Amino acid sequence: MAASATRPAGARQGILRLLVGYAAILGTVPYLVLKISWVTGGTLGLTDPELVDTPTMYAANLFTGGMDAVAILLALAWTHSWGLRVPAPPLLFPIWVGTGFLAPIAIAGPFIGTEFVLGAPTMDGLAGWVTPLVYGSFAWQGCTLLTAFVLYARVRWAWLFTARAVGGPLTAPGVVGVAAGLVTGCLHLAWALGLPTGEPGGRGLAAHALDAVQGLLTFGAVGAILLLAAGGHRVRLPMVLAWTGSAVMFAWGFWGVAGTGALTGGLPELADLALPLLVYAAQCLAGALLGFALVRRLALLPEPAAAP
Repeated sequence: MAASATRPAGARQGILRLLVGYAAILGTVPYLVLKISWVTGGTLGLTDPELVDTPTMYAANLFTGGMDAVAILLALAWTHSWGLRVPAPPLLFPIWVGTGFLAPIAIAGPFIGTEFVLGAPTMDGLAGWVTPLVYGSFAWQGCTLLTAFVLYARVRWAWLFTARAVGGPLTAPGVVGVAAGLVTGCLHLAWALGLPTGEPGGRGLAAHALDAVQGLLTFGAVGAILLLAAGGHRVRLPMVLAWTGSAVMFAWGFWGVAGTGALTGGLPELADLALPLLVYAAQCLAGALLGFALVRRLALLPEPAAAP
């Protein structure tokens, strides 16, 4: 009787993973079509084709289009049974980075959408529909791809969702990650509130909302790591907070450094953005260190013995 009840439950979960996984793939199509067009000389969504006709933009479009292609592979792995046999590291690192990029956009989606409705200016050289489409695609991927990953994780690592943390002191990298996270989290919240702390220029409602999300998730990651180090608590919630917050710090910090360096005109502009660049670099480092601290915490957990 119990076995017959388990099979339908497993079947239902398999169907749900299938639906959510392919919904995530569907959400990658608009962005991927744009990127393929731009790297192959097309003009889809462009009012000024010269916008993407530089080595820097060509490389950026290859990189971001490749990220969307990786998202499709991950969604297939989350969806089909063969994904349960793939070694964990090549699956976990890209979805950790993907979580970092997509979660803030999904969470701040209502504010981003409001800014578009109010007529926020779009990037010069792009048709007016491109930016809303791209952010809508990101928000869709954030909701569906991350849901598919959670469903996958609950099958492959089900024991983690009921385990209790094993306490122990943080290592030196973990302490540095906590300290850097507290500083950069405070600065992101200050930028979100519009305080004069050297924030980047040209910012609207969406940018302030994204800063608020990054700041709050950074504090969530720091608190979660400290909670895991204290031990005795269920791992599930702090694991999710530490995973998401550290990923956001790493991904958006990396993107901030890369984007600021690539799009500025020269040393005078870089000098004006010295504080944001420093914050992004510290944020990226802190995310990597807290991510490592999370892995170390989870490695201390006793994995249940396999059933005979």
